[in-house]
This record gives sequence, C-alpha cells and structure tokens, in this order.
Amino acid sequence: MKPPARPSDLVRATFVLTGAVAQVALGSLPFILGWSMTIADRSAEAETLLTPAGYAFSIWSVLFLGCAIYAVVHAVALTSPAMRRSGWFAGAAFWLNAAWESWVPAFGIEAVSLIIILGCWAACLAFILTETRAGEISLPGRAVRLPLYALGGWLNAAAAVNFLSVMQVYDAPFLGSGEDPAALAVLIGALVLAAGVILRTGSVSYALAVGWALMGIISRLTGAGADTAVTEASNLALYYALPALVLLGWTGRGFVGMGSRFRPR
Repeated sequence: MKPPARPSDLVRATFVLTGAVAQVALGSLPFILGWSMTIADRSAEAETLLTPAGYAFSIWSVLFLGCAIYAVVHAVALTSPAMRRSGWFAGAAFWLNAAWESWVPAFGIEAVSLIIILGCWAACLAFILTETRAGEISLPGRAVRLPLYALGGWLNAAAAVNFLSVMQVYDAPFLGSGEDPAALAVLIGALVLAAGVILRTGSVSYALAVGWALMGIISRLTGAGADTAVTEASNLALYYALPALVLLGWTGRGFVGMGSRFRPR
C-alpha cells in the first residue's frame, strides 16, 4: 500500500512537471515570438574550439523526452522514497535549464548565463550522487533516473564550452585567448570532472553524453581542417578514456555492492 501524499509531495510533483514543460517551451520561445536572436545565434557569436558541430545539439530532443518521461513517472509515484529523495534536484535542474534558455537569447553568453548553467549542472550532480548513494538497482529505478544522468553528462560538456566562451567574452588572461592551449586546459578540466562522476557512479548514460559532445567537437574541428591538440585529446578521451572509466566505475560499484551485502556473523 502506497503511503499517503503529503502537501510537499504535490508541490514537488508540480515543480518537476512544470519544469519539464518549461525547458521545452522556453527553448522554443525565440522561434515562436520571432526574437532577433536565438541560442544558436548567441553560440555562434561566442564560438570556441570546444563548440561541437551543430548536429550534436540534436541530443536535446532525446534529453527533453527523457525528462518528460521522468516527470510523468514522478507525478504517478510521487510518494515513493526515490521521488522524495531526489525529485527536488530534478525539478531544479529543469527550471534552471529553462532559465538559461530564456536568458541567453536575450542577453547572450556571459557571467550570469554561466552561473545558471553551472547551477543546472550542480542540480543534476546532486540528483546523480543522491541516487547513487541510495543504491537502487531495480531496472525500473535505473531507467527512470537515466535521463537525469545523461543530462548531467551533457551539461558537464556544455558548462565547459560556456566557461571557455565567457572567458573569451571578457578577454581573460590565457583562458580568454581563443588559442589551442586554453581550450585544451578547459577540456582536460572538464574530462577530469567527468571522470570523477563516472568512476563514482559507473554511469553509461553520463559517459555517452560526454562522448557525444566529444564527437561533435572532433567533427567540427576536423571538418574545418583544424588539426589541433584538442582534436587529439578528444579522440583519446572518446575511444579510450571513457570506456575505461565506465568499466572501472562498474567494477568499483560491484565491489561496493558486494561489501554492503556481506554481513559477518
């Protein structure tokens, strides 16, 4: 028998469901209202060596669909321990993403937009780490939270791109130079952060989202005939580092699970 819903459960379900709708609706608003600038236009203005090829952004359709499914399941099972445990983090990620989609067409990629996307990524990380600590291993449980893990992986890459863009906008020393070493430093930093999450969780969806971003970076640079250290580093990360990290993460999670089930008598 399901426990009765509390007022906080209903507020949380509304927060999550409206956030899932808002991130789709507000992303479409510049086209519906005919704004002079869109996210794509602003991204082109602040293009960096880490900006993926245009096709890579098609991942948003998959992420939006997955987030919508999560929101519906959350509303149906809003009293479950899993939804109570991490639902607020999911709603925060959705609404912060919607805020970023509204801010960037109006004001561009700058300090505030960077703070928003970092906050969105932080909300995803809080969701991911909370669910990982909970140790839910059922297939439905994993399937429901998968979109948030994938969203976190994509935001891991997007935050790095936005960070480098903002450094260039403000002409920061070294990182704002627009040169290959600056882009390589930010890429390595983003990959180190991704490695930490993947090792901690063993998440395939997080790794796949990061890998998709790397494919987009490689595609754009090679298409432009740019043979850079960024291209080489992206190739190495995509084909060697990410699979190895997932394997290590799975192994580590397996040992943790075995240890938690072992009870000395």
